[in-house]
Amino acid sequence: MPIKMECITSVNAHLDKYLDNGGFSLVEAMVSMVILTIVTLGLLQTIILVNDANMKNFLRDEGVKVGQEDIDSERLLAKGTGDLSAIVSAGSLQASPPAKYPCVPNSTGTVNITRQFKNATITFNICRSVTPAGTGSVRLDEVVTWLFKNETFSYVTTTIIRPLS
Repeated sequence: MPIKMECITSVNAHLDKYLDNGGFSLVEAMVSMVILTIVTLGLLQTIILVNDANMKNFLRDEGVKVGQEDIDSERLLAKGTGDLSAIVSAGSLQASPPAKYPCVPNSTGTVNITRQFKNATITFNICRSVTPAGTGSVRLDEVVTWLFKNETFSYVTTTIIRPLS
């Protein structure tokens, strides 16, 4: 049974009423591009904030590691000589009571350790203070400071070192 031409024409006319094959207008395209740009800029700011927080945490972990390595080296010095005076006479330690921050970063009596991270070079400044802690022991106060994006961060630790018995 052949299809009548009138049916096909009426169906096409009916569909043309609902289908607009004209595409996007220029205004619709520009509005969608502006919305996409705003969303992308918001996501970019979030990525930058997350990256900064990640780098601060990484540098904090590295500052703790630098401080611990330094304390371990002082313990080895005391263990190797069996004499705590070697720690004080090593020249890098100050024999003065500790303040909140025993000395100013990059001042005399401090040690600088430089590490490379990603595309940045970070200098960790170790500032130490040694005080007697009774019966041949010494108290070692240490402040590790570093600079990231013009902000100073620090890690403070204290330990007691005693000679081997």
